[in-house]
Amino acid sequence: MRCSVCGQENDDNAQFCKSCGARLDVKATMTSKCPVCGTENDDNAQFCKSCGAQLSAGRPTPNPRPVYQTNTRLETASLILGIVTIVLGVLCCCFPYIAIVVGPIGIVVGIIAIVKGARTKAIVGLVLSVIGFFVSLIMLISLLSFDMNEFCQENPDLCDQMCEVSPDGPFCTNDNNR
Repeated sequence: MRCSVCGQENDDNAQFCKSCGARLDVKATMTSKCPVCGTENDDNAQFCKSCGAQLSAGRPTPNPRPVYQTNTRLETASLILGIVTIVLGVLCCCFPYIAIVVGPIGIVVGIIAIVKGARTKAIVGLVLSVIGFFVSLIMLISLLSFDMNEFCQENPDLCDQMCEVSPDGPFCTNDNNR
């Protein structure tokens, strides 16, 4: 079966042209009528064989090939990992450990998605993963270097109030609440 748009020969059972993607009309004739003189011409003819009028001017142009988004799963995974990294690493100071693990995974998935052709969501996920990873790394370092005993020596009233609320806290003792 010949495509009425581009003239490409296709399989008889094909529904769309393998060259231009146009829908193949099973009932389409293999000729086209001249708009000037009405002569039947071959379907792929550009000019009328009787009067020389241009035949292709009234024909529809081939449909552009659709651009299919590839790797949408990688793109979405990168975005989700980036959001998780930001939420756990930046907004929830209790979970920088998890963000330290999730962040690099989000970075790797984002880079793979970008290399394979994905764009917008993969780039956003990559940026969020990088930001979340480094912020959570800074928070983790500050948490590990924080000395509660030194804090209580500098702020005894605040520590007393915290021990009243939670007497079994890690920096509270039974003898003087600190």
